[in-house]
Amino acid sequence: MSEGEVVSQEVATVSEPTSVSVQAAMAMIELSRRDGGQIDIETLRELRGMAKELRDEERVQWFARDMSSAQAEMEPVVRAAEVKLGDGKGSYKYAALEHIDLMLRPIMTKYGFSITYDRSPRSADGGGYVVSGTLWHRSGHHITAEFALPLDSGPGRSNAQAAGSTDAYGRKYILLGFFNIVRKNEDDDGFAAGAVPISRDQAARLVQLVDEAKIAVGTNDEERKVSIKQWFTLNLSYEIGAYTHIRQEDYARIARLLKSLADQAKETEAEGMKV
Repeated sequence: MSEGEVVSQEVATVSEPTSVSVQAAMAMIELSRRDGGQIDIETLRELRGMAKELRDEERVQWFARDMSSAQAEMEPVVRAAEVKLGDGKGSYKYAALEHIDLMLRPIMTKYGFSITYDRSPRSADGGGYVVSGTLWHRSGHHITAEFALPLDSGPGRSNAQAAGSTDAYGRKYILLGFFNIVRKNEDDDGFAAGAVPISRDQAARLVQLVDEAKIAVGTNDEERKVSIKQWFTLNLSYEIGAYTHIRQEDYARIARLLKSLADQAKETEAEGMKV
């Protein structure tokens, strides 16, 4: 390709679905006018309310259709960013927010999605933040999610840096959750060769935190086990058959996240017991 040559990329355009339901409601209004010459205010309000409800349903359907098309074009994001632990402790890799955005932004634009974020104090004692995200669609429909996190304090970090790190971490996992984005290693998607598993004591600690965090959802033991496994798959981006299959490099982050959810569950329970 010669310098200056323009390459055009065809972008699929999805027109707004024909609002048959709204047209039907408006037709009913017109018929009522013809039959009686006038239409009373209460009937008009009911018909307009019905038209709005039907329109909202169509927006949800449009959102779901574009989401399905967008997810079909998404690819797993490679863990390419690296953190060196120092003192000869090695390093670990992770999928950086900018790498996720690089893959996702063109697809979001193509199908009319956008995201806005907000952040609020997690509790009165300054114990972190609740990062919230809203996924908007060109139809006007939107969904929201929240992620409660302790302050990501680390060696040499100022309060501002800790707040920024916490905010970025929350935005990343909200984004991953909205689109069910998978992360993978450069070499494999399973338990990496040479990876060190957590100890039995660490596994026992996670079992305790899972119970305290109340992440299990379902009406029976089997459903609750499935929901726990799904939670770990989302936050680890690889499947585990047992707690001891979790990599040592992921333990601190997972334990911190579960502890945050456990603290939040305890606060909610305490609030419910107040008279």
